[in-house]
Amino acid sequence: MATATAGLSCHHALKYTTSLVTPLATVVALAAAVKSHTALLLFFSFQQRIAAITVTLQHSLEKSFQEGLETGQTDILKQCLRTYATIDKMRDVEALFRKIAVKPYMEEVRS
Repeated sequence: MATATAGLSCHHALKYTTSLVTPLATVVALAAAVKSHTALLLFFSFQQRIAAITVTLQHSLEKSFQEGLETGQTDILKQCLRTYATIDKMRDVEALFRKIAVKPYMEEVRS
């Protein structure tokens, strides 16, 4: 009889423990989700800031590159090309060169 009561007691203890573990797991999962959501918001905030900085840098580089082409200042052109290479935007400067130098020349040749 003592073993049946002890078994019943263990069964109730196990059931009680299980009933506590489920809400605890839910709380832990919820805390992880909140932490993940906060990290995601922080990531998006940094991503927007980096995008804004990139746009500002590219506009400044475009202006400097155009100035270097128009004035023939090779030092400015070299620095711009190094910067474009560093940020892996050589295709952008190639397209800009075509727009600034090649396109007007080709239009002049055609007419």
